[in-house]
Amino acid sequence: MKRYLRRLAVVLAVTGAGWVCAAGRVLPPRQFEVSINGETFQVEADRRTTLTSRKTPGTKYEVAVRVAPAQRASLGRLRLSYDRGFVASLDAEPPGATLTLTHELGFTVTIAELGPAHDETAQRRVLSQLVDVMRAASAKAAQGDVQVGSPADTDTDHGSGQVVTLRFRDRSEQDRVCAVYVLNVGRVACSCVAQVADEVAEDAQPLVDAVLDSLEEERSGQNGNP
Repeated sequence: MKRYLRRLAVVLAVTGAGWVCAAGRVLPPRQFEVSINGETFQVEADRRTTLTSRKTPGTKYEVAVRVAPAQRASLGRLRLSYDRGFVASLDAEPPGATLTLTHELGFTVTIAELGPAHDETAQRRVLSQLVDVMRAASAKAAQGDVQVGSPADTDTDHGSGQVVTLRFRDRSEQDRVCAVYVLNVGRVACSCVAQVADEVAEDAQPLVDAVLDSLEEERSGQNGNP
């Protein structure tokens, strides 16, 4: 747990005390290679293309390649889906993997495996530790006090746990919200820290909820790292 807290602090430092700004739209790959019957072709995304076989004269293939709207990732014992607007960064070092999702709208979601499922006492203890880390990080960017809410029960499609919400106004007069979750997903405990500016909260919340609802225990042979 201490190693994860140190790692989370590093993530927050890299992203500017946890708050990132949308500097521009992340451009997805546009050029892809497609292999058909032993032949390789270059195709452009989001376009229907006619490919002519060099091995079999007269043979043509109609193909179209698109980036799926939902991407998948595995942390090891957990897997999830996320919107294509996120850029995923995976830190798989022991004791548990940490996945950071940075969205083009300028908010982040950081998910980490915490080992076996926690009982209620352990869950409260871990949540308190995470909230302390986030309060300290948020205070560095705040122009006033950081408001910390009370723990509340929360459920996802495949898990349950508790969440605490922190609110503050930063030095550029932006209102910020940070939601800290500790969940049991099947036999695995995990945390989620979602950091969102109020101005994009209406668009961000459904995307964060979708990530949380997609969290489930990994089944053998179905890893899907980004």
